[in-house]
Amino acid sequence: QGLELLEQGERQMFLKLFASEVPEIEGEQKRYEMLLADYRKMIAEHPQHDLQHQFPRQPAWVNSHVGCNCCVMGPGIQRQLGLMSHVMAIQGIAPGGKVPEKYIGQAIKEVVMHEVGHTLGLRHNFKASTMLSLEEANNPEISRKKGMVGSVMDYAPANFALDPKQQGDYFTNTLGPYDYWAIEYAYKPISGSEADTLDKIAKRAPEADLTYATDEDLRNNPDPRINLFDLGDPLDFADQRIAFMKQSMDGLIGRVVQEGEGYQRARETFVLLLGEISLATQLAAQYVGGEYTSRHHFGDENGKKPFEPIPLETQQRALNLISKEILSDAAFQFSPELLRSLAPEYVDDRPSDYIYPVHERILSIQRMAISSLLNGDTLQQVQEIELHADKDQKVLTMPDIFNTLTDAIWSELPREIDPNKPITISPIRRNLQRTYVSALSSIVLGSSSAPADARSLARLHLRELYNRLDGVEAANAKLDDYAKAHLREMHDQIDKTLNANLQSGRP
Repeated sequence: QGLELLEQGERQMFLKLFASEVPEIEGEQKRYEMLLADYRKMIAEHPQHDLQHQFPRQPAWVNSHVGCNCCVMGPGIQRQLGLMSHVMAIQGIAPGGKVPEKYIGQAIKEVVMHEVGHTLGLRHNFKASTMLSLEEANNPEISRKKGMVGSVMDYAPANFALDPKQQGDYFTNTLGPYDYWAIEYAYKPISGSEADTLDKIAKRAPEADLTYATDEDLRNNPDPRINLFDLGDPLDFADQRIAFMKQSMDGLIGRVVQEGEGYQRARETFVLLLGEISLATQLAAQYVGGEYTSRHHFGDENGKKPFEPIPLETQQRALNLISKEILSDAAFQFSPELLRSLAPEYVDDRPSDYIYPVHERILSIQRMAISSLLNGDTLQQVQEIELHADKDQKVLTMPDIFNTLTDAIWSELPREIDPNKPITISPIRRNLQRTYVSALSSIVLGSSSAPADARSLARLHLRELYNRLDGVEAANAKLDDYAKAHLREMHDQIDKTLNANLQSGRP
């Protein structure tokens, strides 16, 4: 089915590009079939073959993009298949039960459409997954008509609904609007003026369903809608994955481990679910210091500027998601029974990590969040974007970021200490607070590429934390030994940072 959807475009490609590779044969169909048979055989035998060596006379734009050496759609879908098998077990399919045939079929079909798209010269389109909302993606009347994503050249994840009763298709069933548009531009037979015809096709670029971003846009592009393996609005997708992990942890063992087998599947599922939390963190963090980008040209009807600030409420939503879900204990409350059931795989003589390092894994996710928000590039972009906004347009500022992080990470220490209220700080929170203080210290000491205003703000927040820590000691607050040792360590570290000499030569 995937091949059939691309058949018409494929036919035009071969006759247009490789006509000289076969002798003149009466009838277009015979020429096409003869050439296609050899081509498909080559692709089957060498799926990562460099087509430039096979067909050196094809246009340069095909030579540069048609090779599949850098496409990781297959391995990505392999992980999605693994994730969905766990999702289905969680949602009611008995462990070891039969996965729906349409699920496997839809996955294979999507991979075929994607890879054959490459043979047509289509490039990746990593913004296409934002075409539909999650609700629309689970509505077959919409997704089967126009596609679940704008292009099969995106890396789309397995689609699943939080409520199994609302489940639509698992993968896209058809080409997206962008695919038809790109194939039309490349292979449409033109009888009149080629330049005028192509210009007319290209002028459709600002249409919402034709949004586009490719491989090079993944690097340093500030647009948070350019991602791998997300679906719909990235923030909605992040919310969904966090919510799914939370609801999945209760009773996880009984749903994914089959009676009479080992507990390894519980660990596999646990690790996969934490991986989705990590993905959600990345998606949300990209909105902070981000801007929407486009490739529209000046004068395009309904065209947009190359850069447009993200609305303040959207960035605040992303920042609040991170502070309330990731930089807290909320998403990481696991039952002792579950943690005792995370058995390792005995595939080697000495399995690694007999006891799964929960604290280490959680901290790595939280550290990624802090690093994403406080790294020099992000803070510089936040400052630059203030210049891009109109006078009446509010944008997220560096003080907003620092205030949100300090309040979320140090919520155990209010500005007014109640000596009669015990202060308890969980191990997860202690690790997080150490990481945050270290990040602020790095900025203050000049070892970060953060702008000068960021260093001033980091120093301000360290000073405020220092005063709060002094207040805890002055109030003789009730602390257990863990909290007492931790707060004393933080006090000493902040003191050293504030009294250290800043690196010279910095503005």
